[in-house]
Amino acid sequence: QNSNGILICQDNAWMDENGMMAWIDQILVPYLQQKGDGIVPVLILDSYKVHKMDSVERKLRDVGVEFYFIPGGCTSVAQPVDVGIGKPFKDRLREKWMNWAIELGEDIVDYPPPSRAQVVGWIDESLNEL
Repeated sequence: QNSNGILICQDNAWMDENGMMAWIDQILVPYLQQKGDGIVPVLILDSYKVHKMDSVERKLRDVGVEFYFIPGGCTSVAQPVDVGIGKPFKDRLREKWMNWAIELGEDIVDYPPPSRAQVVGWIDESLNEL
């Protein structure tokens, strides 16, 4: 964790139960503690299997969040943050990766993976560009 965010790594690069629970505890709960009385937070989630786990649903209810699942294929109409922030963020991140690969040289057949520090730097830069 630093002043810009919290980094959680998972071997397969997919959100898993531990990552979701960490997001709830470290991001969502502190945010909810700032809300006014009488406000019921609503979270709209896609139908990803981790979001529908009993443990995740229970945790969300325990912290007072109402949650709803959108059907598959509805991201463009039901998740404006994915469209307005997620896509531009991923586009910027992809561009940084492509520039890095180009700088390695076109004669390399099997690119080594970038370091985690490099990827975290790209993430930070991409977020700051939004």
